Amino acid sequence: VESKSDGSVILFYSFATPEQPQLFRKKAWIERPHSKAGAVAMCKLSGGHFLLLVLGKHFDKKLFLDSYLSVSTDIGDGFVRTGSYDAAASGFPDCQGMDILVEKNGNMYIAATGNVIITAPVVNDKDILQLFRLELDSVTKSVKSLKSISHWHFITKVKGRGVSKDSPYQANFNAGASLYVHPSGALFLYSCAHYRRKEILSVPFEEFYPYPDRFEPKVIRRLTDAWIEFYEHDNFEGRRLSLKGSRDAEIPDYSRLVVQGKGFNGEASSVRYQIPSGKRLRLYRKKNYKSKESDCLDLVGSGKLKLISDLKKSGFGDKLKSSRFV
Repeated sequence: VESKSDGSVILFYSFATPEQPQLFRKKAWIERPHSKAGAVAMCKLSGGHFLLLVLGKHFDKKLFLDSYLSVSTDIGDGFVRTGSYDAAASGFPDCQGMDILVEKNGNMYIAATGNVIITAPVVNDKDILQLFRLELDSVTKSVKSLKSISHWHFITKVKGRGVSKDSPYQANFNAGASLYVHPSGALFLYSCAHYRRKEILSVPFEEFYPYPDRFEPKVIRRLTDAWIEFYEHDNFEGRRLSLKGSRDAEIPDYSRLVVQGKGFNGEASSVRYQIPSGKRLRLYRKKNYKSKESDCLDLVGSGKLKLISDLKKSGFGDKLKSSRFV
């Protein structure tokens, strides 16, 4: 939490009971009377202590990553400041969100999320995730170095039918974004929007998830675990429509879909899928499942991953208008 003139403070809440979050006692708080706090990230180190990184501008306007180490393995015992790193010198962005990622081999990274323009979402630009290799001082556990590894641009703007009048964006990284690490190691990214949509009285959010075969079992047996991914181009390239389970896959009219900012009616050119044995997803050339059975294409399940790199070879390239399990 920060103010314009009085610095900032880091607060901790327990969500052990999600419906009733509990604020940690004041001993755990981190008072920062001379620094802003634009983004915060925390992780547990191998010894059980917690590392906390705070991105903020000191009142000299320079962008720094301040390091804090927990006094003990209990967050409630508080933190001590261990160092301050010049983040701007390493090209680290003035981001809105940060996540610390730790590989099994001990390598550490920071994933920084934000929009590239400060006026978002009133005037919006690209939503970006940037990945940095993080090296800590072996003694103080403060930031020793940061090295840029890669960056990605995510599509959060919605076009087509049903677009909210309040905001054309399903999410915005300047509002909030964070990673979830699946037990398999696969990464999921979530982001929320700035504003509540008046017509549905809720705040929309968006999920970006990895290829399912990176975290799903090699053989599935339940229809609820089925997944299908259609691609705009041959060889699994271009925009991707991801379907999960039988409910997602029952689509009477593909012209009503928006996939990564554009329509997807008659756009599927390749497909990857994992469907249980004995089940099949039927693809139709016309909306509302009106095609003749001889004019359809069935994706037959075996429980294992199957790939069709070019639907034109099956006479179904750019023909998909509706789909459902039969």
